[in-house]
Amino acid sequence: MAARGLERFDQRLAGGVMPATAPSTGSSPYSTGGGGVRLEHSYAACLIDGFLAGDPLPELGDAVSVDSIRLQASDSSEVDDILIEGHDAHGERHRSSMAVRRNPALTSSDSASIPLFRDFLVVVTDHWFEVSSGRWRIVLAVSTNANAITQLAELAELAERLSSADALADRLA
Repeated sequence: MAARGLERFDQRLAGGVMPATAPSTGSSPYSTGGGGVRLEHSYAACLIDGFLAGDPLPELGDAVSVDSIRLQASDSSEVDDILIEGHDAHGERHRSSMAVRRNPALTSSDSASIPLFRDFLVVVTDHWFEVSSGRWRIVLAVSTNANAITQLAELAELAERLSSADALADRLA
């Protein structure tokens, strides 16, 4: 279900929606938290775009009207990167707690994934009735083509520095 939302996100990124890269300051944005935050904000922007267009968000459910999209909603969910709330035709509240990660390993030796799974389990156990009835979803949104985006950004920077399309073609030949 959330795959359509990620697909829409990937299409928007491929279409050039990703902000320009800032000059290097010696530390990578990812190592200082920026890589994940930028991904989270970009993904939230795509969700808000669908919300403002009146589209249902697959992360919440096709038959659910979106009421709010919140970032860093730790007051409402352990999985708090993005929280989407809405209601169905019967007025029942639906939620989707989303964790956004650029490139998680998700292996048994990946100690960074342990808190993520702990948070998922807390939501499931604390809200079992809503989760089991499909009214509370947990979503792991992961960048599927971060390497491709990096390569495209580098190509765009190169093209910007050159004087013409012919110069770019010559440089890439």
